[in-house]
Amino acid sequence: MLLLVLLVLVLVLVLVLLVLLVLLVLLLLVLVLLLLLIPLLLLLQVGELTELTELNVADNSLIKLCDLSKLTKLERLAAFWNKLVFPPDCSALTALTELELYENQLEEWPALPTQSALQRIDLKKNRIAAIPLEYCSLQRLPEVHKDLCC
Repeated sequence: MLLLVLLVLVLVLVLVLLVLLVLLVLLLLVLVLLLLLIPLLLLLQVGELTELTELNVADNSLIKLCDLSKLTKLERLAAFWNKLVFPPDCSALTALTELELYENQLEEWPALPTQSALQRIDLKKNRIAAIPLEYCSLQRLPEVHKDLCC
């Protein structure tokens, strides 16, 4: 009889431990999801920060950036060491002086403003085959790979 009671207690203890283990695993999954989603949610709201002058989203495994068109005061965009496939549309970023998109997976040149304050563009280690003709004549861009032109 005592042996049966001990066996039941051991089984109950094992079940309690299993339930606790399952709860712990679920908690870890929720934490991992939060750690992955919070930066994405913040990035989605970045496009509304109209007074932002510098945006550094480097080394975040991003595939695409949010709409940056309202960030007209942005002077520096650093999105290097990501997995960007789609270049950001920077055509509205007239205050932009530095654009760092190196070490991504870009195949196309990003759209740039026609009236630009750009002083530096870094697109090294991407899949871009050539610089579009309209950008080949930009003399103020010392870090553009002019050998990719035409």
